[in-house]
Amino acid sequence: MVDDESSIRGVLSAVLAEQGLKVLAAGTAEAGLELMDGATVSVALVDLKLPGMSGIDMLAEIKRRSPSTEVIIMTSYASLETAIEAIRQDVYDYIQKPFEDIDQPCAVVRRALEKRTLTRRNREPESDL
Repeated sequence: MVDDESSIRGVLSAVLAEQGLKVLAAGTAEAGLELMDGATVSVALVDLKLPGMSGIDMLAEIKRRSPSTEVIIMTSYASLETAIEAIRQDVYDYIQKPFEDIDQPCAVVRRALEKRTLTRRNREPESDL
């Protein structure tokens, strides 16, 4: 998860960890990409507005490095333009902050994990044929 607001990083990290998920957290895109080096990241939660590299640029870099990673963009500054650009970069979902409740981003992460699991299963060769 990458968000420049430490309070959001802390709360989301704690809630996701309580659900049994391993969470890597960073305050900048550059730090988040460093955390990804050598790690398998199934889902990335990325804030749209970050210091340095933007969330859209980070989305593109994540997809370049790991096409199977599902990326969820979070933003307090939603616009049609950024939503369209995120869709073009193959974003899984685009959610607005502040969240209606903390279960909202957690539910989106769960759905993204399910999609990734199903996609990986569908790519495995059929051994029973």
